[in-house]
Amino acid sequence: MNATDAKILVVDDDWAILELLRIQFSKRGYGVVTARNAKEFWKQAFEEKPDLVVLDIWLGEEGGGTNVYEEIITRGFDPEVPVIFMSALVEEGTPAKHAPEGGRFALYGKPFDFNQMLDEVQNLLHTRIKKRGGYDESRHPSEKKSSNGRIDLGDFND
Repeated sequence: MNATDAKILVVDDDWAILELLRIQFSKRGYGVVTARNAKEFWKQAFEEKPDLVVLDIWLGEEGGGTNVYEEIITRGFDPEVPVIFMSALVEEGTPAKHAPEGGRFALYGKPFDFNQMLDEVQNLLHTRIKKRGGYDESRHPSEKKSSNGRIDLGDFND
């Protein structure tokens, strides 16, 4: 697997964030699948077998994305798949909690800096690909940057 072959599953009950991340990751060469609730998350996780998950910690009325994640792990989802958790409950301006070298998890508050998240995605996928063998640096997605990198509805354009 190469980085450009990587598939990202984005899970959020907020359509605007879901669509923004789908568009931005797709523009950079990633395959992207989305889910708006726990049921869709279950379905996509097992059918699509993503290489990385971007998961909202709070999935609206359904409760915690972390609980759903823990349950799919107990049901056979690959625990080595890296996860970037997102939360509006984190105070704005709080720095992202990055995955340590070789780690699998990171935490971002909403709103977040997309370029910073993109770097995290690339690092997590690079680590995953290296662990599985077969990383081709020349096929790493380009790093197109948006004007300010922060995600807000004003930055929502195709």
